[in-house]
Amino acid sequence: MVPGTLEKILHETESLSAEDKTRLADQLYSQVGISREIENEWRFELDRRSALSTSGKMGSITLAEFRAKYGERINRHSERPI
Repeated sequence: MVPGTLEKILHETESLSAEDKTRLADQLYSQVGISREIENEWRFELDRRSALSTSGKMGSITLAEFRAKYGERINRHSERPI
């Protein structure tokens, strides 16, 4: 990639609506899929979060709290056409 290209793209996405950002993220994710590299990164992140939780440096919420906070957003996402 040409130096500065990623930064330019990120700057250009700042003006997008939340819906367009979500659509862009979905399209980018579908191009990447779940590769071995991404799966390994997720495992690393899960281990990191587990260590933070165990040490008391990161809290958690219940599923009910999560649904109350993000339910509308999840429903909007699930109702979007693919």
